[in-house]
Amino acid sequence: DPQAHLTIASGLNPDELPVTVVDLLNMPDVLVDEVLQPTSVPGLDILPTDLRLAETEMSFYNHPDCSRGYPCIAHHTSLRSISSR
Repeated sequence: DPQAHLTIASGLNPDELPVTVVDLLNMPDVLVDEVLQPTSVPGLDILPTDLRLAETEMSFYNHPDCSRGYPCIAHHTSLRSISSR
């Protein structure tokens, strides 16, 4: 959600967050647990985004490991720990 609509709808202000999923994708030292935010819905946490996600998303389309125009986000090492949750 490059416009951060889910983040905003969850009651979070992306401009006030110290890190978002953009930082998770671009900075190897940022961990999923640093980005994960609780919501008002019990048991529902989100990885908030901000407007920088649109630019980051485009960089995945141009990554050499991508094929057929699909983003390589699923292969990003920062996100591998999410699949084990």
